[in-house]
Amino acid sequence: MANIVYRKSSTPAVNPTTVNKGAPLTKDEVDGNFIGINTELSTLGSSISSIEGDIDTINSSISGISSSLTSKLDVAGDTLTGRLELTSYSLARINHVGVSGTVTLDLSLSNVFYIVPSADISIILTNLVSGAATTVSIHIVGGGTYNITWPSSWKWNGGIAPTLGTGTTLDLIVAQIADGTNWRAAKVQTHSV
Repeated sequence: MANIVYRKSSTPAVNPTTVNKGAPLTKDEVDGNFIGINTELSTLGSSISSIEGDIDTINSSISGISSSLTSKLDVAGDTLTGRLELTSYSLARINHVGVSGTVTLDLSLSNVFYIVPSADISIILTNLVSGAATTVSIHIVGGGTYNITWPSSWKWNGGIAPTLGTGTTLDLIVAQIADGTNWRAAKVQTHSV
């Protein structure tokens, strides 16, 4: 005859006994087993409640971190406070090819511009950030001898604005240092196309 394990104490997981299949548990032993099971279920329920509380705390913390990040940096455009350190970056180049007349360099789109005039041009900048240091890179390819009218707020290195000749290219760096009005402009190089 096979032996069956019956739990005969109030702590059934600790003190099981093996009895002959024909010896049923007494009422007190069964009651003790139910009390033990209920105690274990109650402890398990408390543990689950504690874990649920921990999960709520974690979710609250995550929500707080997310709110904090959202309030610190608006991805649609805002002022980033503090120091930003980049290991590398690139900016989209905005092309103005075959242009004449007024050429608008929109700083909300990029700070890097490529211009190929087909006649005389006047350059203007839009969407400047007041009081911020801003640097603009401009590459102008000359297919002819065209006049360029520069913004009056650009102060040229050496006091002389560059000119564009046939078959030449101008590489310029223009920087606004914090006064919000004047720009420091420098020709980086002139070279053949």
